[in-house]
Amino acid sequence: MVPAISSSFTSEEYLAFERASQQRHEFIYNTLIEMAGATLEHNRIVKNLFLLVGNYLRSSKSEVLGSDMRVFNPQNGSYFYPDIVISDGEAQTIENDNLTNPILVIEVASPSTAVFDKTDKFIAYRSIETLKEYVLVSTELPQMEVFRKNDKGDWSVETVHGLDKMALFQSVGVSVLLKDVFEKVF
Repeated sequence: MVPAISSSFTSEEYLAFERASQQRHEFIYNTLIEMAGATLEHNRIVKNLFLLVGNYLRSSKSEVLGSDMRVFNPQNGSYFYPDIVISDGEAQTIENDNLTNPILVIEVASPSTAVFDKTDKFIAYRSIETLKEYVLVSTELPQMEVFRKNDKGDWSVETVHGLDKMALFQSVGVSVLLKDVFEKVF
């Protein structure tokens, strides 16, 4: 379960609070949510994915950004800190710290956040117009769930399981071998 701190903030109050805070918080459906710390396994997976995808996209127009880049959804006023986010072309921001054009979001889900990441958080993410894929990576087993939006706006999911399997991030044309993603984890 993800702890909610307050449900009485406005977007403006959230941004003022967040910019002054030493702790990071997400803001989903007017609820302030404290970000949890990350395990060694979580950090290894994020690092591996960032290097794999980042190296492949190094000379592309898209930008691969880390967990300090806040993503803004203007449809519902939510703010997120995904583990990895890739912009749809050059990064577009509001006030230089709120990305508005993600095409791919990758979240490494811990046992305590997995249900929230797959339900409420995904619902809040998927109304972002530019978002084409949402990826949930497990820390408990070598598995990814790749949620994809089709041309009609409907979402489907592909589950990729096993170190010998490849996961395709269609939105950016990158495939990763799970053995490389989970190096030093499994």
